[in-house]
This record gives sequence, C-alpha cells and structure tokens, in this order.
Amino acid sequence: QETANGNWSTQNLITVFGDDVTIQGLGIMNKISPNKGIEVLGNNFTAKYNKFAPVPKSLFANADNYDGGDDITKYGSGVYFNNNSATTTRTGTVTANIFNNSGVTFDSFGSNWTASVTDNTFDGNKIWKSGGVDYYYSAVGATTWANQPDFTGSTITVKNNKFMNMVNSQPVLKVKTGMTGTFDAKENWWGTASSTEITGYLFNSASSSITYSPWYINPGRT
Repeated sequence: QETANGNWSTQNLITVFGDDVTIQGLGIMNKISPNKGIEVLGNNFTAKYNKFAPVPKSLFANADNYDGGDDITKYGSGVYFNNNSATTTRTGTVTANIFNNSGVTFDSFGSNWTASVTDNTFDGNKIWKSGGVDYYYSAVGATTWANQPDFTGSTITVKNNKFMNMVNSQPVLKVKTGMTGTFDAKENWWGTASSTEITGYLFNSASSSITYSPWYINPGRT
C-alpha cells in the first residue's frame, strides 16, 4: 500500500528499535515514496540473505511517473544505520544480501561503531530521476545530518562484495567530505580491475578516508 513520505515516523518500511535483531530471507522494498527499507536504531543488528530492490511496475504502474513526473523505477531500498547515540557501543552486520539499485548507509557513526558489510552483491546504482535530472546514491555510504564526525577508532569493514553495473564516475562508496578517519574497503570486486576506474567510484578517496587496495580483479573475487 502506498504511503506518502513525510516526517520521520512515516518514512520507513521497517524500523528496528530493539537490540540483537536479525532480519533474513526477505524481499524488502520501499513504501513507494522513496526513503528507507530498514532503519536501525538498536545495537547488534544483522541483515542477511535478503533481497533489497525498487518497487516493480507490476506492483505500482505509476513508478516511472511518480508525483507528477519523477521516475523511481531504479530507486531501491536498503539498510540505514542511525547513530542516535554517539556514546553507546553499536554493532551491525550486513552480509550475503542482494542489493538491486539499493544500498547501505551509516549516519553520523563514530568511534563507538563496529560494523561489517561483507559478501553482498550490489547490482546497479540507486537512481532517483526528478525534473529530467538523475540523482545517484552510493551503494555504501557514510553521511551525517549533524556536525562532521571523526570515525577514527571505529571498525567499519566493506569487504568481499561485488559491485556490478555501476555508472562510471558515480559514487559506489561515499564518505562525506569533512569526515576524518579511515574506511576499510579492501578486497572487493568493483566491476573493473582498473585502479583509475575504481577511484572514480570512490568519493573522498583523495583524502585517504577510503582504503581500497588490494582489490579483486574479476567477478569470481580472486
């Protein structure tokens, strides 16, 4: 059922407040209006063996003409970690999922975080077309609505994933400008073996916030 995007309480398909929650084996889409499939506020959350994807036209025929002209047929779902308490220890695991035009976001994470994004397949950029303009979203990203955090001391690992069919020079892994620390993204298949093309997929790589070498040289991850 369509639900309009509004204030925070209406935005998510699933909101996780509790600790030690695992969601597995589901197909997860948005509530038509673009926002988050799962928002996580609890500790020790795991998402595994799920498929995240846009709402297909078979379920919502107006997806390519949404809200008077927007095209959300490639605006998928995903997992959004909300660091609602920067002083509380937080852990999260995202493993063995399929993300079709979908992604993972860490909001305002800091040294209290230990999280891993491993063994997932990310197929295609998350795209919202509005007013004739394509807005691209990262497959894995670090963002903030507040002051730029220092995530030195955190353990955020993005490893052994496959990134496929991404648009060249659009962010696949993004760390918002101004954040400090190191984001461990070694040993992934980026859809190419070219270091020049890989750096084109990494936003903020020039500031050394993202460590991506070594990387896999083929889709078999060898």
